Amino acid sequence: MKLSIMMLIPSVLVALAIAAIYIHKNREMFIARYKRLQEELESAALSRDTLFSNTGAPKNAEFKLYRLGYNVSYRYFLALNIVIGLILAVASVALLNNPKLAVLSVAVWMLLVHKLLDMAYEKKVKQPMAEQVEIVLQLLAEAYETTKDLVEAFVEVFPTTRYPLKNEIELMIKDNNLGKDINACLIEFAERLDNRDIESFVRGIILSAHYGTDTYEVLKQTAEIVRERRELKEELINETKGKNATIMIFLLAVPVVLFYLLATSASARSMFLNTHQGQNLMCVVLVVEFICWYFSKMKEVSEKL
Repeated sequence: MKLSIMMLIPSVLVALAIAAIYIHKNREMFIARYKRLQEELESAALSRDTLFSNTGAPKNAEFKLYRLGYNVSYRYFLALNIVIGLILAVASVALLNNPKLAVLSVAVWMLLVHKLLDMAYEKKVKQPMAEQVEIVLQLLAEAYETTKDLVEAFVEVFPTTRYPLKNEIELMIKDNNLGKDINACLIEFAERLDNRDIESFVRGIILSAHYGTDTYEVLKQTAEIVRERRELKEELINETKGKNATIMIFLLAVPVVLFYLLATSASARSMFLNTHQGQNLMCVVLVVEFICWYFSKMKEVSEKL
């Protein structure tokens, strides 16, 4: 056994020597691969998924209610709308004699109210924010060119900024004055705003600081990208206004005709209220109308820009 180990040692040493010679001759290749791997890992560590993975406030219904000015819990919001849904269900049974419609009305109302919340949040919070971001980034670029200090640039821009962006800038400046790292302040700033242009700006600033690139160029290019995307978005919205109006006319026409028949025709009223076919037809109308409305309100290409 001892002899076999002694015979194995020279072969191991020869293999190690060959490996050492190979590594020495190809050391530039190994160094380049190591640096490339290091850069990829650093880039991944500073990507959007890493920077914004731990959101300070989740973008759920409660967050949206808070940003809209309703400081209530989601459970209260849910309970209130369940009560409203039950009232609609009772009305469906009492007025239309349709238990199936009663069940559907609760489900449709809950989906409807959540969609309306999303639309209100988009219109009253996100759209005003998006309108301000372009101007603020341009002003930041000009202020930074003079001050060469990002926090000072924010301080200069702050008085000219409107709500809701102004409050968030003020909070970020206060956090930085209390000693919090500027990168951490920027990440929390982007998380609270829920605006992808601000997230792109913050990511660019952190990457520029990490790699030593010009922060002014990052600000300038980000503002230019936001401006071009906003112009394209406005063009697409103007082109689709007529289409949206046509869809809404057709969506309103069906329930108007249905209620007209219920109010003016005894035979139609008897069919819709007292037969299974009529009750099923009312359920189908409700479901089809809601689905068409829901998908017509989903984000289009212009809103995803």
